[in-house]
Amino acid sequence: MVKFRVETVLDNVTGYYFKEVYCDEESTPLVAGKPIYRSREQAIADAIQILKNGMHVQLNAACLAA
Repeated sequence: MVKFRVETVLDNVTGYYFKEVYCDEESTPLVAGKPIYRSREQAIADAIQILKNGMHVQLNAACLAA
């Protein structure tokens, strides 16, 4: 099973946070977002929503294919 890890990082230039997504124990991120979040909590909440939406889409596609 693939495990994903999401980390929030403070951009020192803008003062905003961005997300980095890692696969398993990789040391380099698969994806890094732009610094658009005013707080770490906003970045985490958005990451959770993105994952929920992605899982919902995958489940719906699997149901339609069955």
